[in-house]
Amino acid sequence: EIHADGAKLPSAKEALRMGPLEALGWHCTRVDLFFSYEAVRAAAKPRPMLGQSVGHMSKADYREATELLWTHRKLNKADGAAIARSFTAASPLRKLKYLYLYGNSLGDEGLAALAPALRREHAPALRELHLSTNGIGSEGVRALAELCHPSPKLAALSLHDNRISDEGVFALADAISGGSFVVEKVTLHTNPAVSAEGVRRMTEACAGADFAEPTPDRGPTPYIPLDHTPQRWLERGDVDK
Repeated sequence: EIHADGAKLPSAKEALRMGPLEALGWHCTRVDLFFSYEAVRAAAKPRPMLGQSVGHMSKADYREATELLWTHRKLNKADGAAIARSFTAASPLRKLKYLYLYGNSLGDEGLAALAPALRREHAPALRELHLSTNGIGSEGVRALAELCHPSPKLAALSLHDNRISDEGVFALADAISGGSFVVEKVTLHTNPAVSAEGVRRMTEACAGADFAEPTPDRGPTPYIPLDHTPQRWLERGDVDK
């Protein structure tokens, strides 16, 4: 049930199909959501394709997964190779849209092993690939650019907080410019070895390249594994609204 300012809306399902202004009006100040016990239990059922240990999913699980969350698990180069083997064995993963691998230790070798398994033929629907904070250097980014060819049509690629230098940025920029690697937004801040020339080359290749580091009044939106997670910085105007 949905209650707006204490009054129950006639149909919650119908309200969810509308825009918020149409459903709630201009002057609504409070919205309460009420869920049945059965709905809460159904939502809380385990989801084996989200967050399950690497190597403990069946081919059917991989093929049904829309998102995979393997973050802060100390994954290393061997795990990168294991993920690649699982992906190719279950290929094509037609439903996989979001792959979260940030906060691990894949390094260059792990990303090089994983990159071929992320090609369009294996993950045609992949939209977001999150690889930040993985100890990745330019060799790993070059491998991603060269071995993930052709890539899925990515909306977001996060590579911030790694060890990437100009060499890796140039390789990725060239792949994007050449059309073999497709991505709308790349986050690359907190890679101190990237020079002004690296920033220029990547910005020319990808209009959505983001090198801006977090500041107290411009914090990052967490990478939460939800279909409609806004993968962009929160601006002060968002709070004011």
